[in-house]
Amino acid sequence: MSDEGEHYTCTECRDVSDQSGVCKNKDCLKEDQALTPCTCTDGEHGADEDEDYYAK
Repeated sequence: MSDEGEHYTCTECRDVSDQSGVCKNKDCLKEDQALTPCTCTDGEHGADEDEDYYAK
């Protein structure tokens, strides 16, 4: 998948998909909740570089 163009991310676990839908990550607090459209071109998907999902 290219980092350019529209793609979709989970705002909790940061999983990425080329298609809209819901988070499929079984370990995510937002499993089965809608993914958010993302048009980043840097591959960061709006994440703060200091954030670490698994450190929570």
